[in-house]
Amino acid sequence: MEKVIVIQDLEKVYPKNVTALKKISLSVNNGEILGLIGPNGAGKTTLVRIILGLLTATSGKVTIWDSNVRDLSFDLRRQIGFFPTDRGIYEELTAEENIRFWAKALNVGKEEIEKAMRKLELWKIRKRLVKKLSSGMKQRLAFACAIFHGPKLLIMDEPTANLDVHSKNLLLDFIKTLREGKTTIITSHNLYDLEKVCTRIVILHHGDIIEDGTIEELKKRFSVNKVLVTTSSTIDSTLRVKLEKKYRIEKIDDRQILFSLDSENHSDLVKYLVVNGVNVENVVEDQLSLEEVFLKLTREGGK
Repeated sequence: MEKVIVIQDLEKVYPKNVTALKKISLSVNNGEILGLIGPNGAGKTTLVRIILGLLTATSGKVTIWDSNVRDLSFDLRRQIGFFPTDRGIYEELTAEENIRFWAKALNVGKEEIEKAMRKLELWKIRKRLVKKLSSGMKQRLAFACAIFHGPKLLIMDEPTANLDVHSKNLLLDFIKTLREGKTTIITSHNLYDLEKVCTRIVILHHGDIIEDGTIEELKKRFSVNKVLVTTSSTIDSTLRVKLEKKYRIEKIDDRQILFSLDSENHSDLVKYLVVNGVNVENVVEDQLSLEEVFLKLTREGGK
């Protein structure tokens, strides 16, 4: 698989010996939608700024398409789209004028502008001043400015922050379509949104990468499965003691038991219950969310 970004032993130390990144190494492949998450101060913004060439690392190396990020040609830089937290749009211009401003700099034609605005439901309001648009419309416009030129690498910082439900779903649906021939990096505190679109998650903590994998891999590796068993018969005190010795039970009453399982398969649990005379009526398995996995990891300090 083609590696779009390769990061090797990247370190960033700010004045007063404040270390933001601790010699991290990472590669991002073509077609991936990578979610970059971590608590405030974890090093996410520093890493993104170095990848974009806006900040110089203390040591280490970043290459994009096999070229050092500090030496990227205009043609390669043109293939990068960036969605900043502060949106980067001009309030006194119309929506269309904002995109045309960037289109002129990137030598992009009218067809691409119209295509992006229509996809994000902005075409009808293209003549309105940005300062008169809703927050959701402004966010969509900033996104359009980041993608209208068809970048092969798209970097987004909190793209769904403060969005209404319709605008958020519109952006997330669009992001899902970006896998083919494009590479996307998203930083966000909204892990529920990342869980919907990302093919891979990297967790930064105290300037270090503490986990890297697909969402399913992280869940399997670190989450605890919660299994709710409903029975058609009463659970007597003798069986209750027996179950509590063998399993971690969060809640138990006459006809329901909530188990927390680490690695056990819930089918093995059901077999054990049946063998011990329990008439199992229903089993519901609930795996931890990405947010719960993230909180578990960062509280425990990672690996």
